[in-house]
Amino acid sequence: MNYFLSICIPTYNGGENLKYNVNKLIKMQPEYGFEICVSDNASDDGTQEFMNAAANEYEFIKYHRNKENMGFAYNFDYVLNMASGEYRWLLGDDDEIVEENLGKVIQKLREHKPDICVVNGGVRKDKVTKRVKNIKSNLYTNKNNLVIDIGEQMSWISSLIFYKKLIRKIKMRRQVNNAFPHLIECLKYINNCSCNVYWIDEIIVIPQVVQQVRYNSKILDYFIKDWWHVFAFENNYSLKAKNKFLEAIVKRVFSSKDILVLRALDVINKETVKKVKNELKYYPVIFQIKIQIIKFIPLPFLKYLYYAYKKIKDKERGLYFNL
Repeated sequence: MNYFLSICIPTYNGGENLKYNVNKLIKMQPEYGFEICVSDNASDDGTQEFMNAAANEYEFIKYHRNKENMGFAYNFDYVLNMASGEYRWLLGDDDEIVEENLGKVIQKLREHKPDICVVNGGVRKDKVTKRVKNIKSNLYTNKNNLVIDIGEQMSWISSLIFYKKLIRKIKMRRQVNNAFPHLIECLKYINNCSCNVYWIDEIIVIPQVVQQVRYNSKILDYFIKDWWHVFAFENNYSLKAKNKFLEAIVKRVFSSKDILVLRALDVINKETVKKVKNELKYYPVIFQIKIQIIKFIPLPFLKYLYYAYKKIKDKERGLYFNL
């Protein structure tokens, strides 16, 4: 059967997140008629049993299991190529699609026929708010404007939907030494072929309420070292676009509060900062100074500050009483 849209989920020990995601999609499928494809990197958490049962019950589900963990770049590539849809959505196993907005996505894909579609997402705090603000839906034909506006959003795999002919021209599996193979291959394609990218400014995808913590210890490696190397060899993008790309991740991941927390967790220390020193020098100067200073703050002092801060906040909420 030919499908207009394939939802492609790479997974490794996705556990309850994967089950929730697939079960929700199964309920949505009759109305929207999409295909579900799951490529499993040799999970040992019951994923195989769950997916085999689902694939046997529903003809619109495809399941593949690698004999061993081949890495996420290989798995991204494989799941996109096992799909048959005209458009193929690379969805994280612990994210979910906002059902009431899926029809808008399908409509825009049919209307604009982009090579790549990038969708906005939600951030869960007191309520769900837009991840990217103040960028209206539009078609990008200028690659530098694309990177400046939504380059950082494109690093989230769940924001990316690919036209099938593009899949034949990109090979994520060759990007084995970077945490963002999908983003690198997108930017290479846009640079070498064409910029035909449609942006949808709706909350289309959101993280599940409970997510696995998978990469806290590698935040500096991923979001300083690998992040810089996304553009290391792409000389045809403007300096302004590259600088905005670096600034965007600092704003997203490395607020002053976040830096303090990462130091308290010992994620930021002399050794981890030393490993990314060659890339760190390209980031905003104020950010470099913060990182270099924070790595020297003693951990017991930060833990004391955290306890004092928590005590004040708890008292404000009425959890402490003067006796």
